[in-house]
Amino acid sequence: TDARSVNTYPVLVGERDDAILGTTIMLPDHPTLAPESLGGLFDSTEIEEALLLHVQALSDSERQEIAAGDPVVREMVARAETATPEEILALHGRITMRDPREGEPEATVDGARFIRGGRVVLRPAPDADLHARLLDGRTATIERILVGLDGKVHLGVTIDGDPGQDLMRETNRLLFFFPPEVEVI
Repeated sequence: TDARSVNTYPVLVGERDDAILGTTIMLPDHPTLAPESLGGLFDSTEIEEALLLHVQALSDSERQEIAAGDPVVREMVARAETATPEEILALHGRITMRDPREGEPEATVDGARFIRGGRVVLRPAPDADLHARLLDGRTATIERILVGLDGKVHLGVTIDGDPGQDLMRETNRLLFFFPPEVEVI
């Protein structure tokens, strides 16, 4: 048969990589609950922050009605009621910060070798955004090489000769281009 994944991203699960979960968002293989989680609600795939806030926004009588029957639901409602603002805020989003110098030291794509610290000429595609197209022909320094979950290489660069280049480098505010959009110098 012709198996296709439409609007889902396959993720490996299981100890032996013997199962695939189709998710609507990109996740790493073997996803786990965030350490900030107060515990699974329903099926542990929901947006916990939103559900906790929704339960807290219910009236007392609405919460009692929801929790009246099922003891598992009663426990979830009780947990949502007692969640502190700090606990809910911790669920708002977590980013794992790494040293901005991390990433790959080099990458080879279609025979072109990209090295962190190397220089390139920007050649954005005709359908690139206006800001990228305005940089066509400018030289840039590769500050970071990232490989996405999809295997695509992303080159984070600063523009040579830009008076803010050092500040952009220090604050890790980079412009990203795909390898076909640059020429190695």
